[in-house]
Amino acid sequence: MWVVTRGLGWLRSSGESVGLRTGPVGGWAGAHKQLLRIGAVAVAGLALVFWGQPTGKVIIVLAVLLLVVLALIELLGRPPDPTVGTAAPRS
Repeated sequence: MWVVTRGLGWLRSSGESVGLRTGPVGGWAGAHKQLLRIGAVAVAGLALVFWGQPTGKVIIVLAVLLLVVLALIELLGRPPDPTVGTAAPRS
């Protein structure tokens, strides 16, 4: 999983270096990644539980959709800016 996270982090930073920014959404998503992940898994789990009689195809589609959503959360959620909120060292 860390390979995917590092790959998406590299993709995000490459996009930011050419001017593609996620704006305030990226900062919010980065600050709330854990909650977004839990929500995505919960929604997929509820869809599976409340599906009448899920077939193998339904399970695979739900799993793929969950992976796509988790990848989007990783891609959009940028880490907090290290310069914001840090106090300057006093001398």
